[in-house]
Amino acid sequence: MEERETLADLLDVRLLMSSAHSDAIRLVLDAVDDHGLHRVRDAADRATRGDVPLGQASGICALGALGIDDESSRDLLVAAATGLVGSADSGVTEAVARGLGLCSTDGRTTLALLVLADDGDASVRLAAVQGLAVPAD
Repeated sequence: MEERETLADLLDVRLLMSSAHSDAIRLVLDAVDDHGLHRVRDAADRATRGDVPLGQASGICALGALGIDDESSRDLLVAAATGLVGSADSGVTEAVARGLGLCSTDGRTTLALLVLADDGDASVRLAAVQGLAVPAD
């Protein structure tokens, strides 16, 4: 059986998770330049469906960055966020808010961002409110 690439094979997921939005977007786009959109998108999607919180969070962040310009990535982001918005791991829920915030001009992100804006963790609330505040220019 062929082993599938992980997102960590294509980019530094720890750097992705510790980066500011603009740096995270650049990191993901550099991975796309190096490996191609389909490889990065597929690896990010698989990561969101895994059971490792860092993988879930990095997959969501990558899909958010890709979803800015790629509708298929945005579709995967919204589907993954629906399943992860209730995660017990605040790192995952903060990543959901960050990822959705990158694509907040897509109306499908609004409900989840509103739910996260009422989260018990301050960093999740902040990320959600920042995502809701993105202008639709």
